Amino acid sequence: MRTTMYGSLALGLILFSSAAGAVNFSVAPVHLDFAANRSASIEVSNPSDKPLDLQIQAQTWTQGANGKDQHDDTDALSIYPARLTLPPQGKRTVRIAPTGKSDRPATEQAYRLYITELPPPRASDKPAAEHIAVRLRFGLPVFVHQPKASPHLEGLVVGGSNGAVDVKVSNTGSAHARLTSVTSVPEGPSQSKLDEWYLLAGSSHVYRVAVPTALCQQDHFTLRLATDNGKPTDIPVKVPRETCGRS
Repeated sequence: MRTTMYGSLALGLILFSSAAGAVNFSVAPVHLDFAANRSASIEVSNPSDKPLDLQIQAQTWTQGANGKDQHDDTDALSIYPARLTLPPQGKRTVRIAPTGKSDRPATEQAYRLYITELPPPRASDKPAAEHIAVRLRFGLPVFVHQPKASPHLEGLVVGGSNGAVDVKVSNTGSAHARLTSVTSVPEGPSQSKLDEWYLLAGSSHVYRVAVPTALCQQDHFTLRLATDNGKPTDIPVKVPRETCGRS
């Protein structure tokens, strides 16, 4: 999985930089997980033929009542170096470690490590309009938790309309869940893309899932949520009447 995710990240940055004229960079791995380990590292690479200045900052990562991500500046992660210059075709290892207490929290704490491209200095002999700098920014997920922390998903149908059902999924466990697929039994809804794949510990999110006519006629089906760090979660769904236009 690391190779695929790494490749996707690099490709996304290259496509963006080609359109905006910015320098591209790549990062591996694309997430960090602190349980028993005291520190970890990432490798930042500059595959371009231009030098690259980067700044690395940490922010807390929480999810509000509607499941949307929220971030705030924090000093809970130690970063070295926090600012670096990569030569053309160069790479650098950056060390990351949680600060403060050595004990891991009972409920996982989530962060985003933001790696931002810094614009080059503006030449004084050119108009300001020619120096509009577009900066690339990548937010790497970081999780700090106890070794046995795990997610626990629960679901509840909260409504439906226009051929779709709304399912509220809550993570009552002690660690995040990352959904990898949403399918149904019998065969019906199948989601390869959701607006929120990560569900942090203690958070909830309402997912809208399309319901085909065949399942509308059955009234009931099972929604199966698969994650990358736990067994699939089955949620019994009673299709609301308004979902399929029934009165």
